[in-house]
Amino acid sequence: FISYAHVDNEDSWVSQFVAKLNGALAIRNGGKPFSIFFDSRRIQANSVLEDMLSAARNSKLFLAVGSRAYVNNDHFTVKELVAFND
Repeated sequence: FISYAHVDNEDSWVSQFVAKLNGALAIRNGGKPFSIFFDSRRIQANSVLEDMLSAARNSKLFLAVGSRAYVNNDHFTVKELVAFND
């Protein structure tokens, strides 16, 4: 589960990082891709939020792309982190 503040991906660096990470993991896994939850959609109020929390709760690994925006109380990212820890 890749958790990040969407504002931090405006120049697509997080998307590029995830693509490279996925490729590197597949190589190390004998060519088999990993299932990485990376939501690139802009989240609107009450849209798929529970699905994202469920995905965080059910993930084996959690990668938080930390930034000031990530820890802003108004962002959903902190809720993702709490859901994973639960």
